Formats: sequence, structure tokens, C-alpha cells
Amino acid sequence: MNKHSSILTDHIVGFGGFFFKSKDPKGLTKWCQELLGFTTQVPYTKEDTAITFRWKSFDGVNQNTVWAPFKEGGDYFAPSQKKWMINLIVKDIEQLLTKLLAQGVQQIGKIEEESYGKFAWILDPEDNKIELWEPNREFFADKY
Repeated sequence: MNKHSSILTDHIVGFGGFFFKSKDPKGLTKWCQELLGFTTQVPYTKEDTAITFRWKSFDGVNQNTVWAPFKEGGDYFAPSQKKWMINLIVKDIEQLLTKLLAQGVQQIGKIEEESYGKFAWILDPEDNKIELWEPNREFFADKY
């Protein structure tokens, strides 16, 4: 067993989302709704252009994976210069960060808490920003 496998088995639950920069997030979302049948299922904000795919984990827990275009020019992906960012669904985010930091992983900012969960960000060796998300299950309880 590889020394990092406990991070996967103890903390990484699934793929939480794909975020990318778009010239016209609202137009792209509308196109995907009209032509691909995407629907906004769990709006996180009033101006949300994200599409949420619902699924159940192997242990029967409701999960979400988000497809989200962001307006070009924003700094949400900073310090990475990439036009995309992935989101991983995690559990025990504080303990996960402790393990990652001990391995020399760079954390960006502090843990932030929203009504729908806790968030933290790290950089991989190629300066890709990765968002870690520990969902607030109570927020999603009536969304399924």
C-alpha cells in the first residue's frame, strides 16, 4: 500500500466539480440547458450558472458534482494561471489539510465556511489550484 493511500481512503469521497473560465457563463449554461438537457438543480447563489449533477456514493450518501463556468477575468482560480480548477469532495477537511501540509503541499488561503460546506484550496506541483469541499449535509437534505 502506498503511503498516500490513507488520504484517498480516509478523506477523498469523490469528484466534486469542474470549474472553468468562460467568455459568457450565462450563455454557455443556457446552451447546455437547451441543447444537452442540463438543468440547474441546486443553485448556490442568485446569479449561479452552475449545473449540479446528483448521484449517490457507494455507501448510499447523496452527492453532487458541479459543472461551473466562471466569468473570465476573475481571481477565483488565483494564484494559478490555468483556465480551470477541479473540486474534490472530502471528509474531515482539517485533518486532510494537516496530512497534506506535512507532505509539503501548499495551501492557498484559509478554510472558508459557506452554508453548503467548508472549502480549502491547494496547489499541485504544476500550479493547478484544487478546491477541497466538505459538504454540509444539512444544506442538501431537502434538495434530493
